[in-house]
Amino acid sequence: MTRTQRIAKRVRWAAVLGVLLTTACGRVEQQADLPEAADVFPDESPAPEIPALVSECGTCHDLAALAEAGAGVGKAPGAWAAAAAQGLVRVDPLFPEPGNWWGTPWPRRGVHTAGGECASCHPLSADGTGHGLRLYPSPGKAFTGAADCAPACHGWVDTGTDVSGFPEAVEVPPVKGSLRPGALLDGGTNAHSRLWKSGARPSEQADFRISSFGPGCGGCHNLMAEDHGATLGCLDCHDFGSDKSPIHNAHVAAVADYQDRFDPQGASAGITACDYCHAGEATGPTERSRRACHNCHMSGHAPVGADGVPQFWPVAARVGLL
Repeated sequence: MTRTQRIAKRVRWAAVLGVLLTTACGRVEQQADLPEAADVFPDESPAPEIPALVSECGTCHDLAALAEAGAGVGKAPGAWAAAAAQGLVRVDPLFPEPGNWWGTPWPRRGVHTAGGECASCHPLSADGTGHGLRLYPSPGKAFTGAADCAPACHGWVDTGTDVSGFPEAVEVPPVKGSLRPGALLDGGTNAHSRLWKSGARPSEQADFRISSFGPGCGGCHNLMAEDHGATLGCLDCHDFGSDKSPIHNAHVAAVADYQDRFDPQGASAGITACDYCHAGEATGPTERSRRACHNCHMSGHAPVGADGVPQFWPVAARVGLL
């Protein structure tokens, strides 16, 4: 029941009560002083018209530009993050600076490709309520296991591509094929693929910030949002704890031990293991720190290869990491 309907109902009961009271007291003449509910809140009143400024989105928004490919479309996550991401910015956790946090802000690479009415995803009411909302046109699909949400609405990367690690890497073959989210998740056997297909509960809860995940795209992309979803950084779910935690130390040791093979240029330049994830306090984010997790893991939709090891890792080192 809407607010208008609730008020109308109260007016109707007030009119009935007034009749009963005035009749009992012999003062029926006062009944005429009470308004009829239908006069105050007509049941068949037309819905208020949405102003053109609200309904005609092109008045403020460049609709043609929304359908154009952005700067990151066609690039692999690591390549685009190297230019547009921030890396893991280290700040005092008690007094974080605005815009800096323990995560990798992911730059969006999608475009509007579905066409149709804006209101199908961005509903508005006559008073402007809802402006800015991003809803799923088909909410059920977002939480259905193994259902790919991306093709109908999002313009993603090319269907066929070669993705490589750092230049001059030793024994790090390129990854070939589609980088579309649905293709990577459908063909994978890793934990992210299983999550997408049927949901998941982490086996090592101490290493995670989330206790359970629902199936479908919404299983991950609705962890931080209640509307259309959020683009997550790896540390939104994976908890590295402090710089003394086992999972953190394992990453540092792996980079230090094999840096000369997966990134000979970085080794020659004296780049430390920390520099591959954390933005320098003096220099700010570099190409390597911007890539952060994507230095080794190709994509959040396929963070490891079929052998369970990051794709951009030397073949000779992969056996030792299994």
